[in-house]
Amino acid sequence: MAHVNTTAADHRSLFFGQFANQPEASSAWQRRRVYNKTIRVLEKLNDHQLSDIGIPRAEIRQRVYRNVYHNTPYQACS
Repeated sequence: MAHVNTTAADHRSLFFGQFANQPEASSAWQRRRVYNKTIRVLEKLNDHQLSDIGIPRAEIRQRVYRNVYHNTPYQACS
């Protein structure tokens, strides 16, 4: 007596799952690009220049992250 297993064939592309959410992936990639570029630009500034714009060197990454990923605009302390 023969035993047969039947499975449904998935004829989608091998990469279907990876690119199914292409707009979201593109948006995430773009945000990461902006984040990295902004970090590089701010880290090139000297302490006096950073002080002029109100960003302590220790807070560069935190402030850029909030701005890029949480759309929280920079607000200088009064």
